[in-house]
Amino acid sequence: MRILFVDDESMILDGIRRSFFEEEWDMHFVTSGDEALEILAEVTFDVVVTDMRMPGMNGMELLSIVQQRHPDVTRIVLSGCADAKTYHESREVADHWLDKPCDPELLRSVLVMAYASRLQEQRSTYNSNE
Repeated sequence: MRILFVDDESMILDGIRRSFFEEEWDMHFVTSGDEALEILAEVTFDVVVTDMRMPGMNGMELLSIVQQRHPDVTRIVLSGCADAKTYHESREVADHWLDKPCDPELLRSVLVMAYASRLQEQRSTYNSNE
């Protein structure tokens, strides 16, 4: 599984990196929406995990662009921004929402579940095209 984590707080990214260092996932970490779009233009990802509040391009803007350009990518919000309006608006572009701080086991299970679901969808599409 290839995952792109996006958060303007490098300490958050470092914590995620430490939590999942034993995983055999291909993980990339960037600190802005612009950096995320640059790497997404070059590399195919299964999952994008982003914060909502970031300077410049916020998570909502990033996920909207990812949804348009890379519709097969699972989009997950990992954010401390929990107001109801933002949460409801994000449902248009995010597949999952997790609050910070997030238990690493919960994040791991959501990532595994999202990846398994994506593989199942790909298999179903492949089988229906035969």
